[in-house]
Amino acid sequence: MGILLNATELPSKDLLAVYHAFEYAMFAFTILIVGYTLTVMSISPSKGLGKYKWYLIHGIIWGFFFDAMSSLIGAVTLFPLPCYYGVNLASKITGNMQIFYFWVGANCMIGKIYATFIQFEHRFQQALPLDSWYRTFLGFLHGRYEIHIRVLLYLFVFATVNIPWVMLLPNQEDQRSFLSNMDPVLAWIYHENPSTTCFSGGVSSLIANIAAAWGALLVLAQVFLLFFIYVSIHQSKFTPNTYRLQMMLFWSLVAQMVVLFVFMMGPGILYLAGATLGLRNMPRISVYCFFFFVSHTTVDSLMLLFFIKPYRRVVLLSVRRILNTTNILDQRSTVSGTTVEIKMVK
Repeated sequence: MGILLNATELPSKDLLAVYHAFEYAMFAFTILIVGYTLTVMSISPSKGLGKYKWYLIHGIIWGFFFDAMSSLIGAVTLFPLPCYYGVNLASKITGNMQIFYFWVGANCMIGKIYATFIQFEHRFQQALPLDSWYRTFLGFLHGRYEIHIRVLLYLFVFATVNIPWVMLLPNQEDQRSFLSNMDPVLAWIYHENPSTTCFSGGVSSLIANIAAAWGALLVLAQVFLLFFIYVSIHQSKFTPNTYRLQMMLFWSLVAQMVVLFVFMMGPGILYLAGATLGLRNMPRISVYCFFFFVSHTTVDSLMLLFFIKPYRRVVLLSVRRILNTTNILDQRSTVSGTTVEIKMVK
């Protein structure tokens, strides 16, 4: 029985073994799916998609790097305490390099969510008529300096999260001594997992609260944009072909939104609630949350391949070619076997 954390709140050895195997297996699968998705996107005709394809690629790349960082560390978060330890390969990293690893992984998550937001915003702008107030007053967001503005907005979000984090980052040795002296369970965790790292001093989880606020704001913005994209498509006087294109991309956004909520935002709300509300059993719950987190990019990529028609055509064509090749090989094998039997009879 601990003061800040009980031993019963930690994941069992069996759960950690499954967690360890699942993250490595899912990461290997993610490499295959993401590689295939990017290949399909690069060889598919992009007529009608325009710049939107690059928004999709941008989001997939951020998601892949977040999955890589998450899978290689196998984090067990000790919420409501602002600390974690790892059970996978990257847990061997200690000291300042472990802090840097956390920083890179956290910012990959920021990039992943931000990429999804600007993707939704781009579709919102594309669905509006040319004389809409949004295009009139905020047209500069999509003009000559579009990339520069996107980067500046990312840097703003980056700064609002990272500046408080740097200010609150504790001396790890002092934090280790403070928590170990306060709680024997934490002393045992530090002994068993020397790379245990804290991203805030004391027992405060302010940085997690800031991340939760940004996550909630961006998700609400995406729901808002999704609703108005649908309304705008039906109010605009598109040609039949343009209307079908807009609706195809709209339903791909809906699928992405559902996948985002099921695999990221839903578990993320539960995950960050451990910090903001001080819930118990969070070390074990955080492991379950990461099962969903590291699966998101793979499922998201599959949704893109299914819902966007040019990509779906390439996938179906590939499947047909594989099936045809398999049938040809089977036929050749059958013919060869028959020939051998005839020769043996002779």
